[in-house]
Amino acid sequence: IDTPVAIKEEGMAAMQGHLDAAMQRTGAPLRIVYANDRIDLPGIYTKPSRGAALFHQSTLTELFGLEGLSATAGLRLDYEHTGIDFSTESEGGDVNLVFNIPNRPMPPMFIEGDTLLTGSYSKDFWKILPKFALKYQLSSGGLVYLSASKGYKTGGYNEQAFSKILQGALAESIMRNAMSGMPGGGTGAPGGPGTAEVVPLEEQLSYDPETSWTYELGGRYEMLDRKLSLTYALFYT
Repeated sequence: IDTPVAIKEEGMAAMQGHLDAAMQRTGAPLRIVYANDRIDLPGIYTKPSRGAALFHQSTLTELFGLEGLSATAGLRLDYEHTGIDFSTESEGGDVNLVFNIPNRPMPPMFIEGDTLLTGSYSKDFWKILPKFALKYQLSSGGLVYLSASKGYKTGGYNEQAFSKILQGALAESIMRNAMSGMPGGGTGAPGGPGTAEVVPLEEQLSYDPETSWTYELGGRYEMLDRKLSLTYALFYT
């Protein structure tokens, strides 16, 4: 999957506003200004996946000795492996540091702010999915049934999240390089004890499996010597 994403004028204006607000909170005597009016976020992603399933179903007829009444039970064992291999970066995220130090004029300083993220993650999912059904065959040829089954959608990784992740990584890179480039500045990014906890990259990319139970009540009635039939079904999930 190739995803050529770009941040253009409106996005750049929003990001500039975030940078200005962040620098005001630090109290640093400078302003960070993006050097370009566009940032490209190209990325190449490979999402390998494979799966297998085993299914068994049994039906018991004449349940409780009633002719036409049957019960069915099924069980499905589902396995799914999914992963993501990624190489994505930001291009054009450079900035200029505009200093505002009283009685000490300084020319703007150019800072590179590009980022590169590469790596791979994978997960394995196992799920047991049951199914139950009762059916009653009417003497007239029609039938009624009631069933319940568990559905499942596997988890995985969302490559579209990289756009937001790269913007955050770019902002962090800019702040870190900017503070280290200041006269008398340190090498770390501004923060301290109140800095928010960093969420692991895999956790930002992944999403959990989804499960649901579906209930169905339905039947079929035949009329006019089986020349006309009526079929109905009601679902609830």
